[in-house]
Parts: sequence; C-alpha cells; structure tokens
Amino acid sequence: MFPTEQPSGQLKFQPDAGTDSLRLGELLLRTYEESQDCPQLNGVRNSIDVLEGYREQGVFAPERWFFVQREDHDVGALILTDHPEGGNWELVYMGLVPEARGNGLGRQILDFAMWQAGLGGAERLVLAVDEANQYAREMYERAGFVAWDYRTVYARLRT
Repeated sequence: MFPTEQPSGQLKFQPDAGTDSLRLGELLLRTYEESQDCPQLNGVRNSIDVLEGYREQGVFAPERWFFVQREDHDVGALILTDHPEGGNWELVYMGLVPEARGNGLGRQILDFAMWQAGLGGAERLVLAVDEANQYAREMYERAGFVAWDYRTVYARLRT
C-alpha cells in the first residue's frame, strides 16, 4: 500500500535532477563516500558512466530524478523509473551525503519514493540493496519490503 498523501518531514525534493548532469553527478559521487552499497565499486566509475547507467534503467523520465535538499542544501539524490511492462516502479538509487546520514532521512526519502510510485499508478515499488548493507535492509523491511530475488553482481574493471 502506498501513501495517499505527501509525506511530511524536513526534506524537500527538487524534480528534474536528470537534466542537470554536472550537479547531479557531483552529488552522486558524494553520496557514494563511505556507502555500504557495493563499496568495492566506489571510485571505479566516473559520474558520466554512473548517470548513463541509471538512464538505461526502465523508462528515463528526468522529472522522476530528484535532488534531496535540507535547508536549501543538496544532501542526497533519489532516482525512480517506471517499468510499465510489469507494473513496477523501481527505486534505482537513493543516497545521502555522509554528514546527513543517521538522522532518519533515508526513511523520509523512501516514504517520498513510495508516494511517488503510488501517484504514478505503480503496482509495486522494487529496489536492489547490497546484502551487506544491514542498515538499509532493515529500513526497507520496516517499510514493508520483502526479499524477492537474490543476484550476484559481477564487474570487470578497466586496468
């Protein structure tokens, strides 16, 4: 069940982040710092590669890419996409800069993502999380998400 009203909180969500590649790319790289999601990949891809990879997921719609702000400062990013063939929306990425973590802001972002999925007519909101990221896994479980599939990620890195 998705929220029917916009969740409240101290965060603001500025849409169309997908149209400002420079600002978003720099912000994404900041959110990767000290991240528990696939930390082995930190520093391997540049921001252009990262953004291209996210654009290839589902139906690219820049209005579903958000700068997450607190007190008019960028503190995170949220990227959502639609997979209309399955009725799914995907939470492609959400992340906070290191100094904004640990204050319940991740849950505020997740609640906003669920509200957006409901507004968009999604049947489900799906996401992927690194099994080693216990904090994120527990947050998703508290929000009602259930494990659906397990996959292994392989990467071949340029040397």
